[in-house]
This record gives sequence, C-alpha cells and structure tokens, in this order.
Amino acid sequence: MPAGPAAGSPVPGDLPFDQRGRLAEPGWPKAAFIERCFAGDQTNWSAPDDACVQAMLRSAGLRVVAATAHETYVCERDAERDPARPLREAELSAATGETSALPTASR
Repeated sequence: MPAGPAAGSPVPGDLPFDQRGRLAEPGWPKAAFIERCFAGDQTNWSAPDDACVQAMLRSAGLRVVAATAHETYVCERDAERDPARPLREAELSAATGETSALPTASR
C-alpha cells in the first residue's frame, strides 16, 4: 500500500547521525507507522510510500525493471548492488533447514 510521492530523491550511501533531519526532506523514502489497525487489519503496521518500497527492493538486492500497474513491480536480481547477498543466502538456508551454507560451530 505505497503512499506519498511517486519518486524519491537520490539518497547517500551513509547518513551521519547529526544529519538525520534530512530524513524529513521531501522525496526521502518514508513509511508511516500504524499503531493499532489499518483497513480492518491489525497486522498492517506500516504504509510505505513508493520511494520507500523501491528502496526496500534495492536493499533486498533487486532492481525494478518495470512498474506494470499501481503498486506492482517487476524486479530482477541486481548482483552488482547486492553486497549483503551472502548474509541473506545464509539466513534463507537457516530458515529453510538447508544449513549446509552456514558455518558449523566447533565442539
């Protein structure tokens, strides 16, 4: 349920703590926090704007290649911009029980 501006401004790779005021600038990816209930659903805890949804997709190692409809994105893996991929793959392996990719603890 993205809400807000259609496109976000470019964001820096890192933002110093003393510049956190920039998070309130127009176009910065945002998500509203839902404290109780939204649209009759108590599990709707946030409502991201379009810039936030696309930022989350990029953070997950994906690239948006098309927006086929409102709130509908076609994505592909972006290997060049995915430094956290080994961590996500290890987490997926652990969650699915395929622990061969995880280091074993010494006994």
